[in-house]
Amino acid sequence: MNDLNQYRLLSRKEAAEFLGIKVVTLAIWKSTKRYNIPVVKVGRLVRYRFSDLLDFVERRTINQNRPPIEQKKMGYPFPLTPTVRRRTEN
Repeated sequence: MNDLNQYRLLSRKEAAEFLGIKVVTLAIWKSTKRYNIPVVKVGRLVRYRFSDLLDFVERRTINQNRPPIEQKKMGYPFPLTPTVRRRTEN
């Protein structure tokens, strides 16, 4: 992982987009301590390290046989729309 993007600070909105959840859900998780996602306080603003979000996703992943998340492009570290894989019946 590129060191520059590893420590990139994301707003709550960007973090919620990455996780595929609503901004208010992320705020509730923080206030109720449902999940331990570290935050960086910048004044009164809350920021999330991109590497902490990747770590959270990896910890919550059930199928650990796949390779770790890799960044495809430099710049914006994640797609804005999540990709959904559908299970095929055999």
